[in-house]
Amino acid sequence: MNYSKSSTTPNAKARFKKSLSTYLGYNLIVFIFMILGVGTSFLMKISVIWGAILAIKWYRYTNRAEQKTRAEAEDFEQRRSKYVRPRRPEWKDKDLV
Repeated sequence: MNYSKSSTTPNAKARFKKSLSTYLGYNLIVFIFMILGVGTSFLMKISVIWGAILAIKWYRYTNRAEQKTRAEAEDFEQRRSKYVRPRRPEWKDKDLV
């Protein structure tokens, strides 16, 4: 099986989207309980902790994607520099004597 970094990134994105949609659904249910007047203090504590965990996951995911983009750009520059014609030196009059 191929376990390269590029194959794990879409899975991480899909997992994050699934966690986010579940979190939003949970908060909708808690909001409905709040409207009905049911005690939701414990459910709100769960929501706050869950939201903090999701924020950390989002930060890690975006940071990982940014590092991957930066690494790809550096790799592209290295491959490109191999095939670029070297620049001619800029000679000055005093160098030509």
